[in-house]
Amino acid sequence: MTLDSEDNFVFVPPLARVIPVCEAVIYPLDRVAFLQAAEAIIPLLKHPVTGQAWEYDGYRRTQLFLVQPHHEALGLPEYTVEFELQFSGEQTTVSIRNLSPSVKHLFHQFTHELALMLLRSRTQHY
Repeated sequence: MTLDSEDNFVFVPPLARVIPVCEAVIYPLDRVAFLQAAEAIIPLLKHPVTGQAWEYDGYRRTQLFLVQPHHEALGLPEYTVEFELQFSGEQTTVSIRNLSPSVKHLFHQFTHELALMLLRSRTQHY
């Protein structure tokens, strides 16, 4: 009897890694108000290279999706980024787990624009 290399192969399943939350911001908005505000500000967010606006691509229960359309001139494919959402009564937490500098930049743009929108709406009420 001979041992083939296949006989000695031990299958090791891949390990699932959980990437911790990289950044998070809490807003005093319920689910409906947050999603309305997000949909309004996403077109204000611009890709730093192409200058194209990001588009709202919907949400699932715990995720908000932003999409950067295909840029034919630069040969860039369509690209989707997701932010994690957590709704709790009258507040919403938005966070990212992606360590990419470009995703962090987009997250900072998003949180900045949303904070400005909230500030403007609050000052209009006074």
